[in-house]
Amino acid sequence: SRPERRWHDMKDVRLFLIQTFHYSKKSFKRLTRNRGAMFFVFLFPVVMLLLLGWVFGGEGGGSSVGNIAVGVVNLDGQPTLVNGTEVTNGTLGDLLVDVLKSTNFTTVQVSAVGNTETNGTAMYLLSHREIDAFLVIPENFTECLSLQYRLDVGDGSTVPLPISPVVRIVVDPTDPVASQVVKQALLGVVDGFSEEYQDRIIDMNSTGDPVQAAYMQFLAHPVRATTEDADIAVVQLSWINFMVPGTLGIVILWAGLSNSARSLAQERERGTLNRLMVAPVSPAALLVGEYLYTLVVILLSAALALATGVVVFDVSLNWDLVALLVLTVLVSMSAVGPGLIITSLAKNAEAAGSIQTVVAIPLQFFTGGFFPLFMLPPAGQAFALALPYTQYSMAVTDIMVRGLGLADVGPAMVYITVVGVVLMVVGVITYYRALRRI
Repeated sequence: SRPERRWHDMKDVRLFLIQTFHYSKKSFKRLTRNRGAMFFVFLFPVVMLLLLGWVFGGEGGGSSVGNIAVGVVNLDGQPTLVNGTEVTNGTLGDLLVDVLKSTNFTTVQVSAVGNTETNGTAMYLLSHREIDAFLVIPENFTECLSLQYRLDVGDGSTVPLPISPVVRIVVDPTDPVASQVVKQALLGVVDGFSEEYQDRIIDMNSTGDPVQAAYMQFLAHPVRATTEDADIAVVQLSWINFMVPGTLGIVILWAGLSNSARSLAQERERGTLNRLMVAPVSPAALLVGEYLYTLVVILLSAALALATGVVVFDVSLNWDLVALLVLTVLVSMSAVGPGLIITSLAKNAEAAGSIQTVVAIPLQFFTGGFFPLFMLPPAGQAFALALPYTQYSMAVTDIMVRGLGLADVGPAMVYITVVGVVLMVVGVITYYRALRRI
């Protein structure tokens, strides 16, 4: 009869839920007994965020400029001929050195440029990595900037002869990335110093005529640029505030793959899967139980990463917990699906772990957690934007940093859902095929 059929259906649903719960519980017990797995679930997101925050976010180590050691070869003040007269004025060279120190560069006074074999010279220190670059201030630096050179125009009269001093910036070519950073930082200091003295020289030679002064200012600076931060963030943020939500994609990638990729392989390797298949346990219950277990692990890993950001780095973000939970649940399918594919195809747990590592390590560099996506080539950017983990990181950043809501990240949410469903379907198909081979 119909009531009896409903009763049996309810019993089947109840049995399915009980089986799902017990399999998830068994998976958690298996996790707590595996110290290596516990590291990836609980310690890995914490350690990774600490490293990223301290290395890239400038937290705990002062300013990034303060970590740059610059050798200074200040030749200004050494005897030099000016209009046939030997002079030794090093006032402005010393001032430039003071400016370098005030911008928190670690400065090292060096007497000569020298070579790589002469100890104590700038080239020797640079070749032995004791400094990151060195700057050479010429002998006539003060005389040039103070317009001491004169040009004879006849009749015994002279006019100032403008000569631009050349400040040499020498960097280490064996480290291209660091050398570019150091070069741009030092150029910024020298350019700022130069602009300051351009304005002073213009004021000294404008003869009090404001029109002439404005004209000379235009010739010296025909184009000026300013920079400002757009008012799109919820609060005033530092770099680490942007990195914390950006690294969640990496955390979920590792947490999801490292758990789901080993599950079936471990069960098969230990022989427990054979016993489960003989027992009256639904394969669907095993699958749902595995997914729920991995989902909880993903949520715990994400919560640990966020808690680390709050406790250690004192991040101040927009905590829309409902939006974060919805996005994390949706992106979990994109982590569990590939994990099911890997664990179904691998012969044992060791092989599954190796495949998971080979897959996760390259993918993590495309999520935007380590460096901005615009630094990637066009093909790399297209690949990164196709990853659901990248879309998740971008959506979470929009919510936590820019204060947007779920409706504002709707396109990303739809994309994450579609890709997650596709990956889960493929994972389920390979999962059932693996069960048939047992």
